[in-house]
Amino acid sequence: MEEKIELYGNDYDEKLSIIFADPKFLLPNLVGALNIEVKGSDFSAEIPLSTLLGKATIVIYGKILYRPIL
Repeated sequence: MEEKIELYGNDYDEKLSIIFADPKFLLPNLVGALNIEVKGSDFSAEIPLSTLLGKATIVIYGKILYRPIL
């Protein structure tokens, strides 16, 4: 079963965009990411896998699409 999360709509709250735009806050709290590097609008992070799979780590790369002006 697929679930959808709608960020923009009738009940849009700009605070959610600020939270989702900060990989240094979101990734450790959401998936336990380590060593998060942000360079401009690009980021990379290491996500440790379960001990059932050994001491493997996956590296993810992404782009920040929304950067709030604070």
